[in-house]
Amino acid sequence: MERPRHKYPVMLVLLLLMTALPGWNSYAQQQQFALSGIIRDQGTGEPVPYATVYLEEMGLWYISGEDGSFRFTGIPGGTHTLRVEILGYAKKTFIQKLDRDIAGLELQIAEASLRLEEVVVTAEEGGRLNSSSRIEKQALEHVQPVSLRDIMQLVPGNLTENPGLNRVNQLTIRDIATNSANAFGTAVIMDGVTLSNDANLQVRKTSAIGTAGESTAGTGVDARQISTDNIQTVEVIRGIPSAIYGDLTSGAVVVKTRSGVSPWQIRLKADPRLKQVYAGKGFSLGPEKGVVNVDADYALSYGDVRTPADVYRRVNLRIGYSQTAKKNLTYNTRVRLIYSDADNRTDPDNFLDNISRDRDMGIGLDINGTYRLNKKWITNLEFMAAGDVTSQYSREKTYRSQGRVPQSLAMSSGENLGFFTPYRYYSDLEVFGLPVNLQARVVANLYGKYGEITNKVLAGVEWTSRGNRGAGKVFDPYLSPDINASSTYRERSFRDIPFLNRYSLFAEDKLRVPLGLVRALEIQAGVRFNGILHDERFSLDRYFSVEPRLNARFQILRKQKGFRELSVRAGWGMNYKMPSMVYLYPEPTYLDVVSFSYNDIDDNGVGMVLFTTRKLEQEVRNPELKLQQSTNFEAGIDFDVENVTGSLVFFKEKMVNGYGFATQVMPVSYNRYGYIWDKGSPSRIDVPSGKLPQYESGAVYVDGTALPLIRDTVFLSYQKPVNNIVQNK
Repeated sequence: MERPRHKYPVMLVLLLLMTALPGWNSYAQQQQFALSGIIRDQGTGEPVPYATVYLEEMGLWYISGEDGSFRFTGIPGGTHTLRVEILGYAKKTFIQKLDRDIAGLELQIAEASLRLEEVVVTAEEGGRLNSSSRIEKQALEHVQPVSLRDIMQLVPGNLTENPGLNRVNQLTIRDIATNSANAFGTAVIMDGVTLSNDANLQVRKTSAIGTAGESTAGTGVDARQISTDNIQTVEVIRGIPSAIYGDLTSGAVVVKTRSGVSPWQIRLKADPRLKQVYAGKGFSLGPEKGVVNVDADYALSYGDVRTPADVYRRVNLRIGYSQTAKKNLTYNTRVRLIYSDADNRTDPDNFLDNISRDRDMGIGLDINGTYRLNKKWITNLEFMAAGDVTSQYSREKTYRSQGRVPQSLAMSSGENLGFFTPYRYYSDLEVFGLPVNLQARVVANLYGKYGEITNKVLAGVEWTSRGNRGAGKVFDPYLSPDINASSTYRERSFRDIPFLNRYSLFAEDKLRVPLGLVRALEIQAGVRFNGILHDERFSLDRYFSVEPRLNARFQILRKQKGFRELSVRAGWGMNYKMPSMVYLYPEPTYLDVVSFSYNDIDDNGVGMVLFTTRKLEQEVRNPELKLQQSTNFEAGIDFDVENVTGSLVFFKEKMVNGYGFATQVMPVSYNRYGYIWDKGSPSRIDVPSGKLPQYESGAVYVDGTALPLIRDTVFLSYQKPVNNIVQNK
């Protein structure tokens, strides 16, 4: 078994975590002050209620009252950063020195609008420990995206594409050519909830995973299903992520939707191929009664304006409730309904009724929030619990005209009688999936400030469970969707597949040490431990993984004018992505070899076909399957000269053990009835016309006489999950 090679980085992370803790004694002994004030509208001077005021260095927050007032107590002296955020206003930060109690502090914020003097309509870069891009609402309005993939064009290194919903949209980071491992390793996190595709088993054929088509089983989530008009911010993490984020190898896309009081917003978009409408509003229920957000999205897209044969429909409905209880507990609860339908039919002028359809209908519920304790041993507690269930339906109706083809219905190994298909027919394959995703996370935060040094330590635990309770693959076995003599198609239920259960423990320390007036050092060190609960029905090379991560940034220069900022940074980390159910529980494969075939159906109405079937169940599983892993290193320089900002970054990423399927070949020995060896070659004995052969006790009889047989061997192929993708960036 391969051993992890990260002993020393783990020791380094733990050492940094331990050395950071003694500072809390100093923090506890510092003189503490109170800070209060009011939030006002910069244009009208009116108080702004329900604004969130963050005291960044301390990890504290306050929701302004009806009169716009806020108040913090127990704050150590020094320079602090206040950040004010509220829906409909531009985010703003204020620097405040605190050496005494301060009351009546006035913070003015401006309404968010494209009419502001300075509006960023691209992704914001720089100023962070790792390579990441933050995209605000104004930039999203400028792009007018129809799916989350359209937003990615604002991120460095991504291609600009025409918006469209008639093909699967998957997200990749630092990559132009999409493959299944890249999309699978990109985490999409919405309002703290990781969107998962691990329980998706909507696959028509295992060998088709990752190729063209609507199925995303074994790959990343389909970004088409995510509405973009209710998004407030998007953060794309390209570098080494925080230890909070796990189950990824290619970075993370962190989405935050709107929450709070807002006026009606209605958007209409139309072009020859796309029709879209959105409406949303945030309602206040009154003082201390919370806010309800409601928004809905409908999109209709045509692949070709000349015909309605290729159509995609999307419906999203979200109802959210946010509340702050006694100024200590803030939480958000959301209910999400989705409907996604990709319907592709043969052009009606073609006089065929071929259908390819993939439909998802799902409901999700999540709650997340923060409980402010402000104790010496814990500042606040963040929590999240979420669950969703999706009814998935796939259909492939295809016209077949290959003539009479022998087919087998056997569900076990051995010799068995088969049948001949009709000359022409429609096959109708349906796949019914019901993936269920559950997850929960608790994170404890401890913020401290002693002197000008700030520190944040966090520790948390996360649990996820994925399963599929669908009826599975269903079709008429006498009208097979796979026309060949060695068909691997059989019906399969998903309900006997166990749930995947995974747990994670993580800890991280982030330290900022000022070094004079313009210099500062920031270090973020963390480690994440992941485990998969063992199930005897699958086996992996390793059930545990350890992910050490380290980021450091040295701010060399920071001024108000001219050469305003210069900093250098570096980071290193490891990431793992657990396999999805399609790799852990591949469907059994049936290798069918024709042992005897007699087709006189059209002339005399008689025929018989005998198969030798080899059922592969354990053989298609891979007990040596390894966890997909990436090791990332980056170093960069960030600068700001006369308000012209830039970043120069070197990065090296190596992803190994990417999941895929590979063709395996095995010999199958079988009896060939009605054959003899003639000079080393098999020679067939003719069966009289109109005679119906009989199969009894391991022999084929014609008019009571057993036909001779020979023993032969043929090599047949099947698909097996493997680690066959390696990528260097």
